[in-house]
Amino acid sequence: MEEDPPHKPRVCQSIHFPRNDEFVQRALVSEQIAQLLPPKTECQSAAIWGLGGSGKTQIALDYAYSRCSDPTCSVFWVHADTKTSFAQDYKDIAVKLGLPDNLDGDRLLTAVRNHIQTLPQWVLILDNADDLTLFGVGRSQDATKQGAPDLSVYVPRGPVGTVLWTSRDKQIVGSLVGPRRGINAVRMTSIEAETLFRAVAVVDISEGDAAHDDMTQLLTELDCLPLAITQVAAYIRRTRISIGEYLEKIRQRKKRWKALKNSAHDPHRRPEASNSVMETWNISMEYIQQQNKMAYDILSVLAYVDNQNIPFAMIKRIAQAPMYEDRKVNGTEMSHQRDDVTSAGNSPSSDTDSGDDEDEDVVEAVIRLEEFSFLTPRVEGKALATHAFRVYDMHKLVQEAISFNLHVRDFSTETQLTRIAFEVIDDLFPRKWHRDTWDKCEQYLGHTQRTAEWAQAHRREKDVASLLKRASNYLHYMGTLIRWVAKHSLLSHYINKGGSKSRQYSEHRYCEYSKWC
Repeated sequence: MEEDPPHKPRVCQSIHFPRNDEFVQRALVSEQIAQLLPPKTECQSAAIWGLGGSGKTQIALDYAYSRCSDPTCSVFWVHADTKTSFAQDYKDIAVKLGLPDNLDGDRLLTAVRNHIQTLPQWVLILDNADDLTLFGVGRSQDATKQGAPDLSVYVPRGPVGTVLWTSRDKQIVGSLVGPRRGINAVRMTSIEAETLFRAVAVVDISEGDAAHDDMTQLLTELDCLPLAITQVAAYIRRTRISIGEYLEKIRQRKKRWKALKNSAHDPHRRPEASNSVMETWNISMEYIQQQNKMAYDILSVLAYVDNQNIPFAMIKRIAQAPMYEDRKVNGTEMSHQRDDVTSAGNSPSSDTDSGDDEDEDVVEAVIRLEEFSFLTPRVEGKALATHAFRVYDMHKLVQEAISFNLHVRDFSTETQLTRIAFEVIDDLFPRKWHRDTWDKCEQYLGHTQRTAEWAQAHRREKDVASLLKRASNYLHYMGTLIRWVAKHSLLSHYINKGGSKSRQYSEHRYCEYSKWC
């Protein structure tokens, strides 16, 4: 008598969202996914990480449906932001897998993990794993002793299967997946951003039209962020406002805040999650505030300077500033350090180890901001050789969102932060300009202009006017120098040649010019 064939586990597909027909493939990201997670049965894992609103969930969703095209592959989607959401999704999966309905707690999670591991081919998406401590990363000994859950033990393992994580925290790479298994959800290219906008707004715009120029400028204002593009395009489609009208609206700070705070229902995102561009980074801010207070304070002050060309020296000076304190001692405002004054922490008589520890704290804070994609280092020459020479950029919408939330939450805090930002730039902008300070003057010009915009907030209008006068004098001085040098025919020759000779010639003429000033 023949024995019955062994029970074959049935294929199960449990995905929370419908397929996104407006999804736009991003060439660089798609290439990495194809390389790291090909459709095969061997064990493999990867993590998509990046700024909130950069499209990580939509990238994972597209991958999930691409694997569903294989009728032998089971696909599961789990929200990994909290223990509760993780357990609830595992419970839903248990029902679909036909597991006993009397399971709960640890027994339920273990049973689901074990069953998935028996499937011949499966994919598990762990979405929004932003709090990595839930999965044992960076857990304190106290948390372990108190029995805080380590959900990583319930993630299926074995010789087969694919696990794809999404997280705002780059620290997931090298901890929950291998150091070379990370996929950065990099910003969209201008072509990709335009394709997404057209798809969601349902507009027909031809190159050369005024509307096309408006769209290009609008996407620049939105810094090609997928969440912002989707929300703005949906608003334009629903209200039938012209792109030009919307562009004018967001060029004024208060109106921009109001416009970007709007959110629309998105069937491809969790209904309880905010779709507002002004609120999407609150989660990341809360994690940073809990994990590294210095990083949070630095980020708060950076909301009031220029979002580009942020040198490490400026970040370090911000870290040294007193935060959220009364800035007067015995009725006199505290003085702040000048470039030509040696701070106590860096004086020859100070404790060297203490200074080193301070630098290490600042570096650790900056690294944390990099891991959450709030700061992006520029890759220029020696910029990556040491932190002291590194220069960073910040997403302009992140900066807007931080200043908006600080304004709404506590106006007095906004006053303190704008004052600190001004004082730092006032300290760093040179008081004399000569060849040795040209680069520094150029580096802080944008920050000078930006901090001046907040003069009313911290009520230091006279001091701001003094700083702007220094910047104006420098620009006038350089303009006069350039006009004088330009009269000499050899200048155009060296400029066309490029390289250091042009600068050397300019400096030579500068020396001659200085004799006559």
